[in-house]
Amino acid sequence: MDWREVKRSRPDVVKIEAALYHDSEWVIKLAVDILDRITDGKAKQAIILRAIERGEQQTLWAAASLAIARGNSDVIGAIYERLGQSHSLGCEYLIWAILELGVSLDEQLLLILEMCFLRGTVQTAIAAADVALQFATPEQMELFLILERAAEYWKINEDPYPTHGGIIPNSPRDKIAKASAVISPPDYNRLKLYVSDSRSDVREIGTK
Repeated sequence: MDWREVKRSRPDVVKIEAALYHDSEWVIKLAVDILDRITDGKAKQAIILRAIERGEQQTLWAAASLAIARGNSDVIGAIYERLGQSHSLGCEYLIWAILELGVSLDEQLLLILEMCFLRGTVQTAIAAADVALQFATPEQMELFLILERAAEYWKINEDPYPTHGGIIPNSPRDKIAKASAVISPPDYNRLKLYVSDSRSDVREIGTK
């Protein structure tokens, strides 16, 4: 497709932006592709900010994708604001976008991670654990304490692990344990807890 010709035809950007809120994942992905190519500067940033503020599910994927494609770290403040207020389905895409937008681990991000672990969905907690894994280093004890609280919370609140077959429910605890181990290697007592855990992914950590 000749995108220069498309741009010269003056497509209705408002209608294309509206497609970001469509029920169809395919329509949303098509709208992202078009908007990424025909908008720039302030227009694109305004679209991203509106999607971060109002979007749910795949619309938040669209916002994250447009921000990452543009390398737009200017939207980090809006992402933090959204994550500080809501953890609806799709917010995990905003958390993963954080990794791509070159943020540093500061007090604000630590607070956001704690909220995602303790107030969010299992999807946001898994995404937060991915971020924690990227930032985990031996000196990050503030992060370690957050991970400790997150592990305790999800041990109680995760869906039960099936004992006689069936679908294994998602849980962030294996990634939380891995990030914690980077910061502070588990002692013998903790390894014993891992190897006796109900989840096989956590037991594997105790045997490595």
